[in-house]
Amino acid sequence: DDGDGVIDTEDAFPLDSTETLDTDNDGTGDNADSDDDGDGVDDALDAFPLDSTESVDLDGDGIGNNADSDDDGDGVEDEKDVFPEDATEWEDANGDGLGDNKEPLSSFESAQQEPVMPLLGFAVVIGIMIMLYRAQPPGGFEKKEHLETNLEEE
Repeated sequence: DDGDGVIDTEDAFPLDSTETLDTDNDGTGDNADSDDDGDGVDDALDAFPLDSTESVDLDGDGIGNNADSDDDGDGVEDEKDVFPEDATEWEDANGDGLGDNKEPLSSFESAQQEPVMPLLGFAVVIGIMIMLYRAQPPGGFEKKEHLETNLEEE
């Protein structure tokens, strides 16, 4: 009836040539409606203006944050990501609220996180001490000096 080219049975507004759809069924046609899907987010700010279950796609991958298991696209799933909305950070080993990429752990904090490395270093030092102890002459270094003095006198 309105001459907009849409069959009246498929036209949500058969008497209004400026409107044909009402996606959110709120009685306002999509052309005049600033929130077509009725999710409370203005279409201009909504990454998914026709999907009421999504409005944000932080990483721009075409999957809304509600359905996306990695919102920031850093390769770490949100449930394991301490910073799920920051693609440059995902871990905070010392719990200071600053990501480890921007604020790396100090040597002391690293040792606390990974105690294997300091223990390995300690084991190397002990090994060297044992090798030096075994390398000394029978009776110790004092007897060696005494022997060298006696040999020189002869």
